[in-house]
Amino acid sequence: MKPGVEDYSQRILSIDDLRFVPPNLPLEKVRQLALLHYGVEGDFSSLEGERDQNHRIRATDGRQYVFKISGSSEPDDVVEMQVQALCHIAQKDPELPVPRMISAVDGRMICQTYFDGSNHALRLLSWLPGQRYQDGPFPSPQGLRDVGRFIARLGRALEDFEHPATRHFMPWSMANGLVFSEQLKGLMPAEMNSWLPAWFEHLKSIVYPQLDNLRWQVIHQDAHGGNLLRKAESGEAIAGVIDFGDMVYGPLVCDLAACVSDFMLTAADPVTAAIEISRGFQNLVPLLDEELDLLLDMVMVRQIMTLQLFEFRRLNMENPPAFVTDEQPEFIAILQKLARIDRVGFTQQLKEALKNA
Repeated sequence: MKPGVEDYSQRILSIDDLRFVPPNLPLEKVRQLALLHYGVEGDFSSLEGERDQNHRIRATDGRQYVFKISGSSEPDDVVEMQVQALCHIAQKDPELPVPRMISAVDGRMICQTYFDGSNHALRLLSWLPGQRYQDGPFPSPQGLRDVGRFIARLGRALEDFEHPATRHFMPWSMANGLVFSEQLKGLMPAEMNSWLPAWFEHLKSIVYPQLDNLRWQVIHQDAHGGNLLRKAESGEAIAGVIDFGDMVYGPLVCDLAACVSDFMLTAADPVTAAIEISRGFQNLVPLLDEELDLLLDMVMVRQIMTLQLFEFRRLNMENPPAFVTDEQPEFIAILQKLARIDRVGFTQQLKEALKNA
């Protein structure tokens, strides 16, 4: 493993590791905090958040913001890392559409409040307008290439960002070995038993030993259709990306794999979708042969981990969100489809396509 990156294949996961305990401050308290620390008032509406209590603010001066109140289990250094990463992007690529940090009236980027026996970090970010990419039509080949180019641009903006907390334990990291945990492997659907053990063996003996030889950096790792935004519901132009909560230090190809795996879910032709997104990525950040060799494998890891962690949440959360059960058949179906793709043939086709990217 890379220096500072631990192997979590033997870790016993607990529901606390997922940190899905957003606070629930009363709206009036939220209003008071926004005014006290940031001088902002206006109309507040709640937003979904797995780890934070989030509110959209339509301020009286016409500007819009996202006010985030972190859960008590969210480590302070992880919050600081996310803030500094956004500030780094703003300096490295000022035109890249990501949320911008808004400083408090006293100049701080992170404030604190004490509520219900716990401390909570407070942050104010600019509102990024747009529609969730997944809510519009499936993109054309050019649209897919634009998505890939955007992911590459985001990675390039983060390539020299460093912070100690980027090595923190992030269950969604594809490179930390958690996918091989016997605890999580035991949660996979029985209908996959005819082929999944061979895949695990391939990943563990062939793929993971090669990860250390790849390019590692801080990656967003969650640029799926729910976090990517499009400017108009019927258009393809990208408005930006949100949700930096899964950011971690990992192989750059995992950033691409996380995106590719999501679009492959709904593509009529998953292989072509993967190639077009990769073509866009390649146009800005050329991919190494070693990264192309492992792209399909890491897409597979992403889908396996999604099934594992969804099932873990269903079994261990008191009130799991409905989608962890409702979306399981979809993920099983795509995994079955991915398992039938010839790895060697896919990689050859991918490399040939990218020669002219």
